[in-house]
Amino acid sequence: MFPSAGSDSADTLVVREWVLVGQLREVVVGIAGVTPTQIVVGLDANQCVSARVHITATYGAVLADAAGTVRDAVGATLVDLLGSDALPEDGVPVDVVIDDITP
Repeated sequence: MFPSAGSDSADTLVVREWVLVGQLREVVVGIAGVTPTQIVVGLDANQCVSARVHITATYGAVLADAAGTVRDAVGATLVDLLGSDALPEDGVPVDVVIDDITP
C-alpha cells in the first residue's frame, strides 16, 4: 500500500507485488542479451525497498554491462510506476543474479 502522491489525504493506492513483478519482467525482456528468470521485490510498510532480478545472459555478453543495464531499467521503472514517495530517498538497490549463460 502506498500513500497517494502529492496528497495529504488518507487516500491510498494499493499495488500488488505481482503487478510490479509483471511490469519489471516486461522491461527486462526488452533488454537485448538477457532473459529474466525470477524477479523479487522487497516491500517494507509503504515502500519498495529492494529488487532482485535473476537473469540468463547470452554467451558473449559483457556481464557487468548487462547487469548495469538491468539495474538502471528496473530502478527507472520502479520510479515511473510508484513515484519517488514510495521509494527510499537514496533509491532502491537492485541486485542482479546471473543464473546461466545461454548460447
